Amino acid sequence: LEATSVSSAAWLAGSGLLSVTWPAQLDHTLRDDWLDQQTEAAFELADDLSGPDWSTLSLPVDGVPTSFHYRESEFGWVLAGSAEAGVHLGAYGRGMSAYGLGFSVVKDIASYE
Repeated sequence: LEATSVSSAAWLAGSGLLSVTWPAQLDHTLRDDWLDQQTEAAFELADDLSGPDWSTLSLPVDGVPTSFHYRESEFGWVLAGSAEAGVHLGAYGRGMSAYGLGFSVVKDIASYE
C-alpha cells in the first residue's frame, strides 16, 4: 500500500504489526474484536504524531539522517516519516530493534523484475 502522508504511513505500519500479533491468551472468537479495537487505536495514534505517545528517532535514508516518529508498545514498534521527494515511509517490527535500521530509495523498481 502507498502512504499519502506520514500519518497514513504510521497507520499502515501499525495495522501491519497488529495483523501478525495478538495476545496469546485470546481465542479466535475474541481476536476479531481485539483486532478491530487495536486498529482503531492505531488510527487515533497515527492521527496525533506530535502527541505524547510518540518520540523521535533519526535513521539514515540513502545515508541522510531522517527524523521518524517512533512508538513502542507491548506488541512491537512502529515508525513513520518522510524522506526526500515526498516519499512517506512506515515500518514495524517485533523482536528486533529499530535503532539499527537504514533505508534506501529504489528509483526504478522495474530493474528488479
